[in-house]
Amino acid sequence: MHNNPVRDENVMEYRSDHRTYCPNIQSMMQELLRTLANIDFQHEDDLNKLKRSTTDDELKKYIKEKLQERHRERREPYVNLLAELRKQQHRKAFAA
Repeated sequence: MHNNPVRDENVMEYRSDHRTYCPNIQSMMQELLRTLANIDFQHEDDLNKLKRSTTDDELKKYIKEKLQERHRERREPYVNLLAELRKQQHRKAFAA
């Protein structure tokens, strides 16, 4: 299981425009989104290479399924962490 590296005591907050902004959470979320974009880009590149290959169609179908499975598995921990950070950010916004 993926441990969540985000801890409340590590998040610095300040009041701005009646909303709480958490710079550490925000920067972690941006980094997670970049990571997800890189994973997606690599997946699309792999699919394009497969499409252009001369491999048998049945084998291509199998490989495509495996690529999609790997893509989901690679994304999952980042998507889960991003969702947790959004919840944490939401809780902090309403606690302020």
